[in-house]
Amino acid sequence: MRKSRSFFLSKSQFTRGLQCHKSLWLLKNRPELRVEPDASLQARFDAGTEVGILAQQLFPGGVALDYSSGITQNINTTQKLLRSGSQTIYEATFRHDNILAMVDILHRSPSHGWELYEVKSSTETKEIFINDTAIQYYVVAGSGINISRVVLVHLNNRYTRIGDLDLQGLFTLDDVTELTLRKQAEIPGQLAEMRQTLQGPEPNIDIGPYCTDPYECDFRPYCWKHIPECSIFDITNLRNNRKFALYYGGTLHMGDIPPDFTLSDNMQLQVEAELTGRDFINTSAIREFLATVIEPVGFLDFETFMEPVPSFDYQRPYQQIPFQYSLH
Repeated sequence: MRKSRSFFLSKSQFTRGLQCHKSLWLLKNRPELRVEPDASLQARFDAGTEVGILAQQLFPGGVALDYSSGITQNINTTQKLLRSGSQTIYEATFRHDNILAMVDILHRSPSHGWELYEVKSSTETKEIFINDTAIQYYVVAGSGINISRVVLVHLNNRYTRIGDLDLQGLFTLDDVTELTLRKQAEIPGQLAEMRQTLQGPEPNIDIGPYCTDPYECDFRPYCWKHIPECSIFDITNLRNNRKFALYYGGTLHMGDIPPDFTLSDNMQLQVEAELTGRDFINTSAIREFLATVIEPVGFLDFETFMEPVPSFDYQRPYQQIPFQYSLH
């Protein structure tokens, strides 16, 4: 039996395990199979880091811990700062039950005591974010810190920048204390299941909707290597649950779809084109459309960008802004 390299878990590894035990096992035992993030995904990660640093200014004057200092050093520094009376710590680091948690913002309110702030670059509070706050609360409270309030900080997509950034307008603070507390009873059992998985061989877990929900797994190419080209998963606009209903029923290739399985006209057309190699061109529809076009004709092409933190006046978070066009 292959032993796991470590039973130590971080917050992100815990939430990975909630999504799929096999993904967690592969991360601990076969990390070389992991796909590196592409440029687009890395840009989103970088934007999230930017938002987290900006949110620190909601509680100015705090002490920031540097990840490069090392986990053990940051845990010790956090304890020293707590003993010395620090009011705000960015990336406060704790370990409890062999789980690591780094709190985006730990702030001591004069009226409420210690408050835990988790920052997200999203524009809303999502249920999956409560898993993040729950494991952090579990670790911090288990380390002896009395947390009076848990707050999710996210962007306000109704905020419009005019002049200097208004951080109070840019960010929304959502109290998720009750939601976080409700999950505490589940965590010991969830951790026990993950640790049991890590003790054994690679889990025999088939692919499923959890490969992309709530996040796309970076081990997907490894787990999906048995999926051929021209598979049911390539059918455009077919719902995920229907694709997996076919898959779990033993259908993988488009050519094996049962005749009583309902597909839309466009889906059926795609399947037939894939299987026969034929091109389907609706010439009558094209002629009908062209008959409505009045010359002269212009062709407009443009590109847009969006960013979480507005850089310009009259811009909102994630608003699509054109920056280039051609007309010919």
